[in-house]
Amino acid sequence: MKLSRKYEYLDCAPIDELNWKVTGNFPTIRIPKDCLPSGWVNLEFEYLANSGEHRDPVFLFETHGIKGRIRLNKKQDRYISHAFKLSKDVSDISIDLVGAKGSFLLSEPVFTSLSGFSAMRLIVLGILNQKSNRSWRSIRNMCSLGIGYLRNKGVKAFIYRLSEVYRQGLSKEIFIGKSLSAYQDFQKDWDLTSKDYQVMEEKIKTFSNLPLVSIVMPVFDPEEKWLSQAIDSVLEQSYTNWELCIADDASTNHRIRKVIEEYCLLDSRVRMIERSQNGHISAASNSALDLAQGEWIALVDHDDVLHPAALFCVVDALQNNPNLHFIYTDEDKIGSDGERYQPYFKPDYNPSLLTSQNYFNHLSVVKRTLVEELGGFRLGYEGAQDYDLFLRCVRRVESNEIFHIPFPLYSWRANRHSTAATSKAKDYAEEAGIRALDDHFSYSEERVIVSKGLTSNTYRSRYELPDEAPLVSIIIPTRDGEEYLSRCLSSLHKLTGYSNFEVVVLDNGSSKSLTLDVLKEFQENGLIRVVECPEPFNYSALNNKGVEVSAGDLVCLLNDDIEVIDGEWLEEMVTQLLREKVGVVGAKLLFPDKSVQHAGIVTGIGGIAGHGHKYATSIEDGYFSRLKVVHDVGAVTGACLLTTRKLWKEIGGLDEQSLKVAFNDVDYCLKIQALGHRIVWSPYAKLVHHESKTRGLDITEEKMKRLQEETEVMKKRWGEVLLHDPAYNPNLSLDTEKFDVAERSRFVPPWRSSNFG
Repeated sequence: MKLSRKYEYLDCAPIDELNWKVTGNFPTIRIPKDCLPSGWVNLEFEYLANSGEHRDPVFLFETHGIKGRIRLNKKQDRYISHAFKLSKDVSDISIDLVGAKGSFLLSEPVFTSLSGFSAMRLIVLGILNQKSNRSWRSIRNMCSLGIGYLRNKGVKAFIYRLSEVYRQGLSKEIFIGKSLSAYQDFQKDWDLTSKDYQVMEEKIKTFSNLPLVSIVMPVFDPEEKWLSQAIDSVLEQSYTNWELCIADDASTNHRIRKVIEEYCLLDSRVRMIERSQNGHISAASNSALDLAQGEWIALVDHDDVLHPAALFCVVDALQNNPNLHFIYTDEDKIGSDGERYQPYFKPDYNPSLLTSQNYFNHLSVVKRTLVEELGGFRLGYEGAQDYDLFLRCVRRVESNEIFHIPFPLYSWRANRHSTAATSKAKDYAEEAGIRALDDHFSYSEERVIVSKGLTSNTYRSRYELPDEAPLVSIIIPTRDGEEYLSRCLSSLHKLTGYSNFEVVVLDNGSSKSLTLDVLKEFQENGLIRVVECPEPFNYSALNNKGVEVSAGDLVCLLNDDIEVIDGEWLEEMVTQLLREKVGVVGAKLLFPDKSVQHAGIVTGIGGIAGHGHKYATSIEDGYFSRLKVVHDVGAVTGACLLTTRKLWKEIGGLDEQSLKVAFNDVDYCLKIQALGHRIVWSPYAKLVHHESKTRGLDITEEKMKRLQEETEVMKKRWGEVLLHDPAYNPNLSLDTEKFDVAERSRFVPPWRSSNFG
């Protein structure tokens, strides 16, 4: 299918009819929607830019107001051929010739409809045709990885992964999650220049505190070249007041000791202790700690790599935060080819996530006095010795004494022996992690059962109910939604395992006989209490009224188009809410096809807020397993929201004056956070949400006007707070709900400070 209309060229000169030559800076080609077939398509065109700085073009589009991007990869030097799938609701379609400056040549883009089989064939051929994948060895390695992925995940997951990786950008290690294109752009934006080093040098001169940082490195039989790269990355630090404390844990390769000795002679800041017998990583780490004299302890593995500005960023953070006890940074992985990939852009301190996975990991820097108080690393926790230390640290410090630097300052070596390459490389780590968590919870009054989580290297902490389970008031507004209301109430009473609840239904003027019959039947059976609320629809006012007439210590807002599918949903939410400093709990809501509707709200997406991981399939783990673990989030939807009556009264309920329909749940959660309480989301509370079935979409002129007014209320009330969700990361995009790498980071590294350089 060939486009029949002319394109609209933005930010560039008119088209030369003969050779499609366009002159301009960063031009964008707008594609008319009626020229684009839906479903699987293949896009082909030739593109030759004279500028050596240009990147592969990007296909841009919107779906339901959420922006998407596809990096278009070259099949040959100047020939673009890329297969992908777009929904019929796609809009605002364009091709962005990223970085093209001066003049360039562009042939007419052609879209061709494809069958699913043809699309998959093109995807596979596209991967194999990459220059980096043309060798027999590369093809053999990729096939081996693909077979392993197929065996572990199944056919459906294999096909999904193949197409998703191709959509994101090709790479030669696709089955270990390696997607390079967007992150390569990120790295290019922040590559250190000579000016950056000069800025850091000048800024260090202004520091009032120049602490000695002791880098602790246990060593046992690493590859010589990886050990050298690890040590070199320390020597290359822009902040120079450090010492490297190495403990050789009786390596069997005698070259390792000689390598370390050479570095000790090269730089007096490198110090080594030789252990006479192998004691494993906890004992070796303690031996390295014995050498440490610094005020701060940084933990580095023997084959990993520090960013040159890592210690500079740590010390810079201390200048304005002298009370800190624990600092952690973002991280990425580094392959055998030296390419960095799969960045883990972490949230700020997230207690629920920390008890679900060791997300602190690398780089972690701890005050030495704290490490000494805790007795260093404990024997018997090998594989999770750092996780055990971190859990003991957070028990001793306040949340404001833990600091997150949102930048990947540590690269984790992915080789066949490391957990960076495969989570099965250290199966024993999960068992050690469970022991560490058991110890962690034994210090509190909480009764918790810890087990392995839903995916590798994650954990579930199942909190027990108190002896007297609190009464939960479930508040359900409704109007003439008999089919959904009946299913909601029936599943609620038949499947819910938690028994101490009451149901208050706010009838907002139902007139259909079937709806009235449903309300009458459930009320006569003593299963619900109906409160008549015939006023104009006001979601906030309806819920406020329901809470006012209810009696429970806990309050659960529930939409009438929710269907209970798992009996433990309410018990899970109640036990999470009863934890210290938790103010709101949300559930995992699924569309009827079991794809994700709600897995926590990220504030700032789309300007106000968006549902993270929306439309993710049931086979996906989410961003670093986020769909499979309990964690703190920026907000949760009012479609299923549990909170306490005490906090509800303190906040004043939902804003029924300014936020009658939209964003009232986000506003409530932000107010709860402002009081110092956390918002928790759990994947173990699962329900189906038949979204927008009862009220319809906001498509009328009246509804659009109201939505715009409520949007302005949120912007005026919360401002920049919306753009800094502590459960998200400034390096992740606010244009999509997929945890994509941002086109431009909202974090400014300290070496790019406006006050210097």
